[in-house]
Amino acid sequence: MQADGTLAPLARAQAAKVVMPMAVSRTGACSTRLALQALYRARLFHRLRDGRVEALVSAPLAESFPYISLDRNGRFLFGASYGGHLVSVNAVGGDGRVFAEPLQVIPVGRNAHSILVDATNRFVYVPNLGTDQIFQFVFDEKSGRLASNTPRSRR
Repeated sequence: MQADGTLAPLARAQAAKVVMPMAVSRTGACSTRLALQALYRARLFHRLRDGRVEALVSAPLAESFPYISLDRNGRFLFGASYGGHLVSVNAVGGDGRVFAEPLQVIPVGRNAHSILVDATNRFVYVPNLGTDQIFQFVFDEKSGRLASNTPRSRR
């Protein structure tokens, strides 16, 4: 950002022909979902001190994820698949690399719209447009596992 508030490009980083959402961790590592020849991949970048980014690696994902996010510690990548009606969790290494094999793939209601962890890093929420529901999960930040958080009924 310039002193007058305008934006000026620094550089370009090669990503892919189709680039979808991006999630930024606290450490500056970025993760973006790419569709490459019908394969779904996470492409990892590292932000340099001068603001430029450099590509690190890419890793396959379980499905097309129009929405991705990271837990508060940047150790787990969550993906919500609108067309696949599921969510997944992948571990992220200390170097920012996403592990290819998901820890979990969980079917949810139709058209998972997003997946977000709360401010405490203990709960994950998945709104579904096709079923007008919000799925609630308890998140274990050590293992990366999600467990159903079924609320009590109000009577």
